[in-house]
Amino acid sequence: MSSCDELLALQTQLMGQISRALANYKKLGQAKMTQAVTRQRLAGLKDTFAKCQELDGKLVLYADDKLKASHSYFQNHLFENCEDVYNEAADFMAEVLATFEPQPPHHSTINVSGLADSFRPSSHLPRINLPTFDGSFDKWESFRDRFTSLVRNDATISNVDRMHYLCSCVKGDASNVLTHLAITEANFVVAWDILQSRYDNKRRLITGHLQTLLQLPALVSETSKDLRNLRDQTNAAIQALQNLGRPVEHWDDVLVFLVAQKLDKFSRKAWELKLGDTAEYPKYTELDQFLESRVRALEAIVPVTPKVAESSKPKNKALASHAASTATLSCPLCKKSHLLYQCSTFLNQTPAQRADFIRKVKRCFNCLSAKHPVKDCTSSRSCKQCSKRHHTLLHLDASVKNNETEPAESAVTVAAIEKIESEVASHTVSQTVSPNSQILLATARVRVHSSDGRAVTIRALLDQGSAATLITESIAQCLRLPKISRSVCVTGIGDTKSIIRHAVTITLTPTSCDGPAYSTTALIMKSLTRYKPSRVNSMRSWKHITGLKLADSEPMNLDPIDLIIGADLFGFLLLEGVRKGAENEPIAQNTTLGWILSGPVASPPSSLPRESVQIHHGTVFDDLDSDLRRFWEVEDIPRKAHMSPEELQCEEHFATTHTRTPEGRYVVRLPFKRGLPQLGESRFAALSSLRRVEHRLEREPTTASEYREFLDEYERLGHMAKIPPEDLDVHVTKRYYIPHHAIVRATSETTRLRVVFNASARTTNGTSLNDHLLIGPKLQRDLVVVILRWRQYRYVFTADIAKIYRQIRVDPRDTDYQRILWRRSPSDPVEEYRMLTVTYGCAYAPFAAIRSIEQLATDEGSQFPLAVPVLLEETYVDDCVFGADDKVLARQTRDQVNALLAKGCFRLRKWASNCPELIADLDPSDHGLANPKVLKNDEHLKILGIAWNPPQDVFQFQVATQNPGTTKRAILSTIAKLFDPLGWVAPVVVTAKIFMQQLWLLKINWDDEIPDTHLRPWVSYHSKLPCVNQVQIPRWTKQGADTLHLALHGFSDASTKAYAAAVYLRTVHVDELLAAHLLAGLMHFVRTTLQIPLGDCHCWIDADIVRAWLSKSPSHWKTFVANRVAAIQTALPEVVWRHVNTHDNPADCASRGLAPDEIQLHPLWWTGPSWLKESPEFWPVRDLPAAHDATDGIPEARPQPVV
Repeated sequence: MSSCDELLALQTQLMGQISRALANYKKLGQAKMTQAVTRQRLAGLKDTFAKCQELDGKLVLYADDKLKASHSYFQNHLFENCEDVYNEAADFMAEVLATFEPQPPHHSTINVSGLADSFRPSSHLPRINLPTFDGSFDKWESFRDRFTSLVRNDATISNVDRMHYLCSCVKGDASNVLTHLAITEANFVVAWDILQSRYDNKRRLITGHLQTLLQLPALVSETSKDLRNLRDQTNAAIQALQNLGRPVEHWDDVLVFLVAQKLDKFSRKAWELKLGDTAEYPKYTELDQFLESRVRALEAIVPVTPKVAESSKPKNKALASHAASTATLSCPLCKKSHLLYQCSTFLNQTPAQRADFIRKVKRCFNCLSAKHPVKDCTSSRSCKQCSKRHHTLLHLDASVKNNETEPAESAVTVAAIEKIESEVASHTVSQTVSPNSQILLATARVRVHSSDGRAVTIRALLDQGSAATLITESIAQCLRLPKISRSVCVTGIGDTKSIIRHAVTITLTPTSCDGPAYSTTALIMKSLTRYKPSRVNSMRSWKHITGLKLADSEPMNLDPIDLIIGADLFGFLLLEGVRKGAENEPIAQNTTLGWILSGPVASPPSSLPRESVQIHHGTVFDDLDSDLRRFWEVEDIPRKAHMSPEELQCEEHFATTHTRTPEGRYVVRLPFKRGLPQLGESRFAALSSLRRVEHRLEREPTTASEYREFLDEYERLGHMAKIPPEDLDVHVTKRYYIPHHAIVRATSETTRLRVVFNASARTTNGTSLNDHLLIGPKLQRDLVVVILRWRQYRYVFTADIAKIYRQIRVDPRDTDYQRILWRRSPSDPVEEYRMLTVTYGCAYAPFAAIRSIEQLATDEGSQFPLAVPVLLEETYVDDCVFGADDKVLARQTRDQVNALLAKGCFRLRKWASNCPELIADLDPSDHGLANPKVLKNDEHLKILGIAWNPPQDVFQFQVATQNPGTTKRAILSTIAKLFDPLGWVAPVVVTAKIFMQQLWLLKINWDDEIPDTHLRPWVSYHSKLPCVNQVQIPRWTKQGADTLHLALHGFSDASTKAYAAAVYLRTVHVDELLAAHLLAGLMHFVRTTLQIPLGDCHCWIDADIVRAWLSKSPSHWKTFVANRVAAIQTALPEVVWRHVNTHDNPADCASRGLAPDEIQLHPLWWTGPSWLKESPEFWPVRDLPAAHDATDGIPEARPQPVV
């Protein structure tokens, strides 16, 4: 049976339940149709229909045209018929429930459901709704008291009914507490005791109210609504704490401080002016009275007009008011009872006509008040279009400003031509549009949720041109979202840049809250865009959107944009379905939020054309902090890290679950963190990604051909396979579709194009496959260790393991989590494939690859003893660099490495050697993939990121000579490209770092031009950088069997600018000690790596004070010096520290820096002091001064006790 057949069978079953629901309910008889039973039946019916709707969506999506043309479900519109049956049954049950609701008295038209007649407190008062409780501690007291008053204290209600009412009132966590209790007489007392024991927790209640006080929202603007909310929240918390017996009357100082800190700047200023020069700290009652009077004043200045919910159906509910007194509003234009800015006549006028009317009636041009002119206006608001002191309705566009002038009284000036404005969210105003049309941008109403349950409905703009999602600061504060520290540069049209300092984590849902949820990190900005859609002709003329559920039901509304949904989420929202209308009608596109509208729309004849259009584009650069941290991090000696619990879990998972095929290939399971993952829907996002890739490939035929060849090879080699039709329908939580795209590397010698897979793409529940995978410990060897070991050998090889990830199979039980969508041509149907091997882009891939190589050495290494250390110590991920001291041993090692890897179905390729005869007998198909057998003297290869010239057997540097750049960001980018893992050109790099220090002291922004005084030295330094390319470092360190003696000589130095650890310190003595400490660590590291006896290590330093410290026990010195002396003496217990003059100290070059053109021919740096080549008797000798024999008078000496 196919997947669609199964869905149809299940759908038939559900529709049968719906069709029988009403008949089965009527069989109960009127006596058994109680309120509780009816409510239960109606809830079950709604749940069944929801499942039916979900199945119908899947059937419409997955059924092919043949099935839709033949099956009665589609032909007879059975779902639509089922919907009619459902509505009939649901309406009937709802009417029955309504009969249980008592009728209100004739003089009151309020009708409240859910209460019995006995709940009526008075025949002259409207009924009271029963309270609800969702398990929030801050709502418990209110619920407890109201429920007790209405239900528990009503003697006419039985405990069974009380239990009914209680169960209907509790929601969420509170409901879960009572799920195990049946509705019986005895269980009401039990249920109430359970709720009281859990939520009547005085300590928790007090903590909750105190948190409310500490987390009061900071006010951004001066509005009566915000001030009232602040006052109400504060007083509610204070009253609650007082009811709990807390001594609130003694907390005036704290309360005043907390609340005053949250006031907007205008209210804060007014509060401080009110206090004047009073020396006594005010009482809270004074602040409360101040807030109350300020709210009244603001409400009088700007009257509040509550929004009235509109409905197409007539309402029978109305509020009977016994006594009321209201002020009559009179519009100065039409004389009706509304405010001027609500007047339809006023709104239909042009801005110029409105301005003439305001001047005529002598009203304020900024707030439209009749009480003052604009010069005396105290409103903090201004025009939303240009931010100048006039009302937005009076804003004149550039097209009409040439012929019209505003009154002198208004003090409003508008530029003749609207300037290009660069907005923080990369929204630029430019370009002209047709005078007969306007551009409508895609907007939606969404629900934004915080992690602690707060939610707010806001207006969002869907912007695929933005690389990130952005949110306004006001919404982030409203939801009390915890901020994440970020330093991000956003660039937009015209290379405009903005720096963002914070981000928040949010979850988005449709406003109905019944759709998918999307989690993302949103960057915070004060404002996002000034986009305001112009008034257009009625949407009723757009026939192509008839019947569609719009994501924004009022796309022409002037509500502000508080969220920009960027490309990080845009693809997940898209559904299949696009509708196009006539000319000057927007395109409708289906999304999970509803249908979004965008494109040109016809303007009404009365509207004036706007000469600007919003262009949205945003590119997010990497965090500045991470770049800075990476550049300035301390150069440390490699150390072995301890594994975390998750890393240990991943290692144990591999050890217990990996297997091998009969031919020896390794098979691994996906290392999930906590069992099988709960994933959301991912196919739509993968399909959207595929379409974007296809769109790009249409413009690049060469890339398209390589893309097809890459995936054709993938399938041909058995690394992916098409999914059979019977296996396509897998539950959404047990499959994951990985988006893919191309990475083109023009410098690659083997594969110019590589298809990469993004297992971090999020599903509809906000998680990705990588979120559920263990990463495993870092197994790759340290780069410095690998290169140091490689330099020991006279004859060396390099090779890489071909397609290392794809040589490891994934267990068939896990391959549905590695699905992809692919087709060779956009005209072909989309096919689904399973990736059968370890897939790069998945979090576990590096660990699985390296761990499999290590396991191979363990499983088969006894047969190939020469190859084992190569795989375990001389391989960096998939690069093998090894050798030997003679050609015979080198060839034997090479053959054993080849044979050992073949046991696991791995193959080496891209062979190279400093001795051509050692690779002459290799299969040309292995050798010829990358490198010719004979290289010219000036040719080099990239080995572990370093240029190596095999014929000359030397390392070289490759510094690109691009534009030096004139900003701090450009300079950092150039310096960071100086890849020097072993510190061979440290003097040059240190010079660059010192220059960066100087720029840092200037305190200029990342994208500011640096001053000329610093630009000239930088340009000079940059022009000399190519000289570094002439530097050649011998790869072989002349070690071998004929070497009679090996010794290490270490040198350290420090200057006022830097020392070897690249940390700037002021105290010279401390710098010298730190340099010696670094030298000790470096000597110990190199000695143990190369296994050189301790007796042949010599340490040289030019600071006698450090030698004095090292000549004594650490107990003689103060803590800082003692700790480092102890560390040095532990690392090098018997080494004698000798003195070297500064001019003979090669480390002095690294601590003070050299110009790029100096390092190439600098003998002191490359070969050390000249006397180092002589016998030890010719080395400099200098004893410590006699004054240093005792500790008295030496800095940092510990005071000796007097006996």
